[in-house]
Amino acid sequence: MMTKEKRKIIVFVLIFFIMMLLFFTGIKIVKIETRFNMLKQQNETDNIVEDTTIITYTTVDPEGYTNQNSMDVIIEISNPIGIKSIQKVDENTVIYANGKKDVKRDYKITKNETHTFKVVSKSGKEEIKDIYIGRIDKIEPKDFIPSIENITIDGFTVVANAEDGDATEESVKSGIKKYDFYVNNTKYQSNKNKCVITELKKNTEYDVYVIAYDRAGNSKKSNVIKAKTGSVLYPPVAKITFNEENATKKVADYPMLTMSGMKNCILEPNEGEEVILEITSLKSDSVDYCYSDDGGIHWYNYTEPIKISYKKDNLIDVKSVSKNSNVESDVQNVKKYVSYDNELTCAVSESLPKTSYDNDLNTYSSGGYFRIDSECWGKYLNIDCVTKGDYIYKLYGWITVGTKNGRWDNPLANYLVRLTGIDVSKHCIRSLKLPENSFWGYTYSGTGNMDYRIYEIWCGEQDLTGKINQ
Repeated sequence: MMTKEKRKIIVFVLIFFIMMLLFFTGIKIVKIETRFNMLKQQNETDNIVEDTTIITYTTVDPEGYTNQNSMDVIIEISNPIGIKSIQKVDENTVIYANGKKDVKRDYKITKNETHTFKVVSKSGKEEIKDIYIGRIDKIEPKDFIPSIENITIDGFTVVANAEDGDATEESVKSGIKKYDFYVNNTKYQSNKNKCVITELKKNTEYDVYVIAYDRAGNSKKSNVIKAKTGSVLYPPVAKITFNEENATKKVADYPMLTMSGMKNCILEPNEGEEVILEITSLKSDSVDYCYSDDGGIHWYNYTEPIKISYKKDNLIDVKSVSKNSNVESDVQNVKKYVSYDNELTCAVSESLPKTSYDNDLNTYSSGGYFRIDSECWGKYLNIDCVTKGDYIYKLYGWITVGTKNGRWDNPLANYLVRLTGIDVSKHCIRSLKLPENSFWGYTYSGTGNMDYRIYEIWCGEQDLTGKINQ
């Protein structure tokens, strides 16, 4: 039989177990209730709707702009808790929204201005909201002159150079939307500033003009310019990029005229170094670009920038090949030309001797020779006529250019620029159109006492004659 003491112990253990069970269960219940209350509070916080009015608009016309005296727009006013009433401040009419969260209204605007609305929300909160609507543009694009680039034997690229008219108090600036390019009255449409024209006749002159349209429908017709297809196939314009920190600096045999000015030195990578060849000129569909990394022994079709292991004496060449005929361009050796204030910065290389272009040029030691990069063909050679220092003499001079095999007595273009009797105190720019296949140039300049001067020369897309600081 169980003794009295054993029963007491059993009862005590049972009571202790029950008390512990109630204790821990209570804690769990408290935790559950606490978590429930936190979630409830979080949910209530998340569900708080801010009593704020937002106003936007859209245009009925999909173009979004007009050059007319008025335009239809849709104004949308929204508030997440609902809208009681809307009133345009300059009007007496009150629109009752009856608690709607979104209200759309049609309006006819007659000028570019700010519109003000008084909005009362469902809760009674009153807000004054402004919205500027500027969609009327009556200003036509500015006067412009197109230019020509990337000339080939069967086409060229027309660059519009158009800009929309500036905004005024009455008109906004909607921006240029599209262009009509005309070549001998044949129309080519584009929404880009440039248009590639192909399938033209070789060595033929064409009349070119452009009509630019802004987004409001205003238009401007350009002046008519002349553009001539090439008589020879141009080589590609290419460049190589590499780590220039350890490159070798070599003086060029003659300065190179480029789109960024005269370059008098060459940076040459180390043998075996990886370089990236990139052709930057825009080709027509009738031309293939090819490259060689071994001095023309093997040729490969160029499609995208390519990594090449550099070989000594620079054997990277490029050329153009016509698909419609067996015509090929001259081979262009790809170098990295740079410019320094002093040629002494660059070491003289035996592989770059100071030679003349042909025997007939050796007798002309005064003035200076320079090479012409193919990227300048068909563009303008610009000469800054200013002289350095305070001189009282008149400035004289001229420039002539020739082909690779041209002779001094029959150059490609002789005396195209004459700087005759220009007052040295005056700053001016003269330009000449570089013929295609221009390979070398010669510049001669001096003052009344034959004190020779070197002035800035570069090539570019525009005729800058008489224009300063461009």
